[in-house]
Amino acid sequence: MFTQFRQEQKAVNVVLDNLPSRVPLPGTKSQMAVGITHFPSAALRLNTRWQQTTYTLNHQTDRGWVIAQDVTYQQGRWKTDLRFALFDAEDYDTRQYIYENDLLYTFSVPAYFGRGSRTYWVLRYKLSRHLSFYSKLGRTVYEDRDSIGSGLETIEGNTRTDVRAQMIVKF
Repeated sequence: MFTQFRQEQKAVNVVLDNLPSRVPLPGTKSQMAVGITHFPSAALRLNTRWQQTTYTLNHQTDRGWVIAQDVTYQQGRWKTDLRFALFDAEDYDTRQYIYENDLLYTFSVPAYFGRGSRTYWVLRYKLSRHLSFYSKLGRTVYEDRDSIGSGLETIEGNTRTDVRAQMIVKF
């Protein structure tokens, strides 16, 4: 089990209604995370994580949170990681980041922003001493928008799905 708390304060230039130029105001960001890992058996690991961020600027406070449940199962040559996460971040300053398991030599820490859910499934299979297969299927569903992204990367609809596969050959 772990608990983590961080607080950061820094000046942010803000345009106020009654002034023609920007004024530096103190912005305060507080982050809290709580996690617990449980091993019901040698092959199964359950990991629950909750994070919350509050951001206060000019007497206005915004909040963001995420709760995620991870399941890891490893048996013989097979290993799989599953996650289901719910998130709600009022603005970009309260977005949440949680590390995701991914393909070999790949790093993934997506930003959870807005309101929605994210699921992913990573499957690893070691065919032999020289050959391994990895795959990842991830899906994010947003409840607060009708399109995702901007410009040429716009996705019409509220769902983003990504699929990746990797074959590793060792000599």
